[in-house]
Amino acid sequence: MKKKRGKRFWAVVLILIMLPFIGFILKQSAKQRIADIPLVETSVIERGNLSSNVYTSGTIRAKNSISVLSDISGRIAEVNFKEGDIISEGDVVASLKTDELYYAVKEAELNLDLTKRRESTELASAKRAYEEAEESFERNSVLYSEGAVSKSQYDESRRLLLDLRDEVEKVEDVSGKQIELESLRLEKLRAKLEKSKIISPAGGTLTNMQIEAGGFVTLNQPLFTVQDFNELEVLTQISEYDISSLKTGQKVLVRSQGREEAFDGRVASIAPDAKVASNGQGSETVVEVVVEITEPTDAFKPNFSAELQILTGSLDDVLLVPYEAVYTKKGGEKVVFMISDESTVSEMPIKPGLEGDLLMELIPLDGSDPEDVKVVLNPTEKLKNGMVVRVKETEEEEKQ
Repeated sequence: MKKKRGKRFWAVVLILIMLPFIGFILKQSAKQRIADIPLVETSVIERGNLSSNVYTSGTIRAKNSISVLSDISGRIAEVNFKEGDIISEGDVVASLKTDELYYAVKEAELNLDLTKRRESTELASAKRAYEEAEESFERNSVLYSEGAVSKSQYDESRRLLLDLRDEVEKVEDVSGKQIELESLRLEKLRAKLEKSKIISPAGGTLTNMQIEAGGFVTLNQPLFTVQDFNELEVLTQISEYDISSLKTGQKVLVRSQGREEAFDGRVASIAPDAKVASNGQGSETVVEVVVEITEPTDAFKPNFSAELQILTGSLDDVLLVPYEAVYTKKGGEKVVFMISDESTVSEMPIKPGLEGDLLMELIPLDGSDPEDVKVVLNPTEKLKNGMVVRVKETEEEEKQ
């Protein structure tokens, strides 16, 4: 009897000793089972407005800028304006010395007058000879019909008449061409004399002055630039990956570097071809785009750098989801993993819509409206339909 009591005693003692170890093992096993359940971060499908933008930078320039070149060679006689002056269309900015041209024009005028006189005299002489021959032929024709002159005399007078008629036509042609040639020479010299006045083709601000009184200019030499600072634009380059989303007329927000204030603009033109441009990492294919600044402002000056935000699309009241929630399967199918109240994952095939800066439009292929439903962020191939998961923020809330 005592032996049985002793065995029971030691059995109880052994059980009491083993209980903590058994509890520890069971606890560790439970922890392991929990650890085997994937821990995920989530976001919520929301409904709202979305805009898509292309961000880039460019250089400010005058919308209307004309570089004036010299039409002739010569020495500058005087300069009437200085760089920075505001001028009007038709203003004479500078003029060349014209002494030699002036005398050349006078000489050409005299030559033209003498040529007209000389050609007129020659033509009058030819016409008189023709008229005399015409009278002689008419007289011989009558006499020949009466038998008073021979046929050879008649034929000779007729031949002379025809020869003199041809001579009149020849003199008229040569005379006209000679006068025309002298007239062209005079017109050319007068045009050259007129070109000695360097006239502004447009109104604006005078920049890039490269002339001074006494200096010599050559044909097609750049002289100055006229820029209209009241109308500015931005020249930028858009990569081949973004250019397909741009269209003329799209709204643009233009900011000067270092300033938060934005000014309205629009896409004015898109180059029809692309080119290869160098950058810090190598080169890329880009397309030149011009953005017109439509809002009057004095915040910009030509050659300033500008930051551009080009609005390429916008939608109101659509389903929105972070980019990190979309998973692309091997076959290219795109899905999001929704989480039920029981922390069970369900896979939903979707079609990506408009892409914004941080969010994208979500279009469920089944036509459902999963607004306010939680979705898994950064899903992996290990996540399967029907799998139970642990939600990170829920666990953190329980710990607190």
